[in-house]
Amino acid sequence: MKKQISYEAAFNFGFSSFINNIFTFFMLWVSSLAIIAVALLLGLLFWIPFAFSLGLSNALPPTFSMFINPLGFLCSSAVLSFAVLLFYGFYHYQLVRFSLAIYEGNPLPWREFFVFPKSFFSFCIARLIRWLLICIGCILLFFPALYWACKYYFAGYSLVDETSSTIADDRASIRNLTKGVRWQLLGLLIIIYLLSMLISLTLMFAMPIVYLASTHAYKQLKEQDTSIEVTSSNN
Repeated sequence: MKKQISYEAAFNFGFSSFINNIFTFFMLWVSSLAIIAVALLLGLLFWIPFAFSLGLSNALPPTFSMFINPLGFLCSSAVLSFAVLLFYGFYHYQLVRFSLAIYEGNPLPWREFFVFPKSFFSFCIARLIRWLLICIGCILLFFPALYWACKYYFAGYSLVDETSSTIADDRASIRNLTKGVRWQLLGLLIIIYLLSMLISLTLMFAMPIVYLASTHAYKQLKEQDTSIEVTSSNN
């Protein structure tokens, strides 16, 4: 049996589940904005000493001030970049986690947004590996980037639903899951990026629709894989 992805079923699930759980997603959105506001405040407080050092640099010997200012700038930028990446990974992880729970019929309360299950860091590493492959693919004339983006589209998902326990198991599982449907996943990617551009007009409030649709596509493939395995064992 050939695997198929129903875009209609995925996006129907995405829109309907978003509406049915709109309070939960509203609270996640507000919580995210609050976290961003706190991070910006902390970043500002972190930059104040650096600003003072710039003001005092005229009083320092030229060689010393030339060393301390770029160093302070690089350290500040590195901390800020790491914080942004960590929050992005955290937000992505939680939306996948909430979407899987909704699909399974056990929606999580919004307060679970602040819970860090054991799979969080493994998930982040799995997604980071996918993005590194995409970046390498872009250097190699772009087409490998599309291939790896589709091949590992669901990287980390099996860690969240606990069907894999390690990153290596997750990668093997996802490669098998997307085998034979990578052109369909390219179509899904295009639709999702176009939808994300529209969603940006809502200040990302409706972003869970994308994750819910992706989760439904993931579950479609998982169920078809199970069906194929059962059919093969019966034969």
